[in-house]
Amino acid sequence: MKKQFWIILLFFTGFAMTSCNRDFLTNEAGNSQNEYFPNNPGTYWKYYRFDSISHSSDILCIRIKSTVLKNGKMFKVWTYENSSMVLDTSYVYTSQDSVIVMDSNILFSPKVLLLPYTLKSKWNSSGMTGDTTLVVKKEKIDNIETYLTQRRIFGIDISLKDEEWLAPYVGLVKENIKEFNLVRPRNESWILLEYSIK
Repeated sequence: MKKQFWIILLFFTGFAMTSCNRDFLTNEAGNSQNEYFPNNPGTYWKYYRFDSISHSSDILCIRIKSTVLKNGKMFKVWTYENSSMVLDTSYVYTSQDSVIVMDSNILFSPKVLLLPYTLKSKWNSSGMTGDTTLVVKKEKIDNIETYLTQRRIFGIDISLKDEEWLAPYVGLVKENIKEFNLVRPRNESWILLEYSIK
């Protein structure tokens, strides 16, 4: 009788453990790229932003506001706001293996990210010579595991070096932007203060 009790107990323990593992694996496998790269309305991120050109700083809030049909695809509308106004808007589309960010900066082509982030992967967002993005390394920032991506664009009277520390399921954790152009040069650093993923 004792032997049967232990066999039954061992069976149920093993079943419970495999059930938990199966549920965990199902959740992991069931995560869509939308969750890997957050892109749902209601999501927001707040950043401390420092501008090295004007020596000024502010708090920038990025909010995902809504969904729109654009070029036959469903894009999410992202707004960039400070305390007093909406500063800019971009349109973000996620597919199974990539993210396309179209913003109002007409000097540069859309930003493209390949998913999932993979070390040493390299691509060209625009197809133009002088536009490369590279996943450089993994780095922890405030206990968040991030992937450092570097995008560089070189052209006539235009150059960009954009370093982004991206975390799966969180989004942008840190960014350094150095952009030279005749219209609106930029030298900014951003660091994540707060976020809410929907």
